[in-house]
Amino acid sequence: MINVAITGADTLLAGELIRILVNHPDVELAWLAAPAHGGEEVARFHKGLIGEIETEFIGALGPLDDIDVIFQADPAPGAGRALMASLLAEASIKVIDLSPDFRNESEGFIYGLCELNRRRIVHDCTRVACPSPIAAAALPALLPLARNLLLSAPLTITVEGDTLPDEGVAAEVAFALRQAQSSFNADIDIVARTAAVTSPRALVLRVETDCGIDEALLDELYDKYFDDHNFTFPVKNVVDVPDILNTNKCLLRLARHGQRVTIDVVTDAWLKGGAGNAVHVMNLLCGLHERVGLQLKASLV
Repeated sequence: MINVAITGADTLLAGELIRILVNHPDVELAWLAAPAHGGEEVARFHKGLIGEIETEFIGALGPLDDIDVIFQADPAPGAGRALMASLLAEASIKVIDLSPDFRNESEGFIYGLCELNRRRIVHDCTRVACPSPIAAAALPALLPLARNLLLSAPLTITVEGDTLPDEGVAAEVAFALRQAQSSFNADIDIVARTAAVTSPRALVLRVETDCGIDEALLDELYDKYFDDHNFTFPVKNVVDVPDILNTNKCLLRLARHGQRVTIDVVTDAWLKGGAGNAVHVMNLLCGLHERVGLQLKASLV
C-alpha cells in the first residue's frame, strides 16, 4: 500500500483528492493536516464524505517515518515552499504540489502535466509540480503541434467558466511549450469570456493559432500523439460539459478555417485540472497503471 498524507487538507482541491483516494485500491490515508481545523471531523467539513472516512484533521504535519507520498493541496502561492522547508531532511518522500511555487521546475521539481512529461515522472522523480487548471486544459490542445515544430504564430486562448486566468498562466503555458518545442517564442493572449457554463467546475477553452498543414494531417498528428494516453481524447463531435464532468478526461475537437486552427477543449477544472491530475501523477510515481482509482463516473449535471 502507498501511505499518503495531505497538507492543506481543508481546501477544495483536498476535498476532491480525499474523495478519490478513499476509494483508491492502493492507498492508505495516514493523516490530513489543516492547521485552522485541527480536531474537526473531515467528513463534516468536506461534504459527501460521511460514511466514507472517519478521521479528524490534525493541526500540523504528522509523523513522516512511514509516509510515501505527500500531496500539498493548498493552491495559494507560498504553500509549496512552506511544506518543502519542513521536509528538507525527508528527501525520500515523494511530493506532489498543487501550488504555483515550482511550476518553473525550480528546486528539483518536474512540471506535472502527464501528456507532456509522463516519461520524466516515471523515471527517477520524487518532486512534481502540478499545472494550473487552465494550463492543464490548454496545453494538450497545443502539444501535438509543438512536438512537430509547428507553433510559430501567436496563440489566443479563450476561457469560459468560473476558473479565471491569473497573470502567471501565459508564462506557464509558454514554459511548458518550450519543453516540447525549444524554439517557441510566440505571443500568448489569454482572454476570459463570460458564458453560460452548466457547472462551476467545468472549464471550456478555445485555443486558436495559424498553421499551414491540412485538416487530415492535423487529425493524424493528434490521433498519433494521444494514442497511448488514457485521459485525453481528440473527438469529432462537439465537445460537451456532461462528457467530462466529474471525470479526469480532457476532450479536444479540431477545426480549420483557412489558415486558422481552432481547438475546443473541455475539462473538469477540479479533477483533470487539479485533484485527478495529481492522482494520475501519484500513479506514475508509484509504478501503477495510470487509470487506477480514476475510473470516475461522468455526471449529467
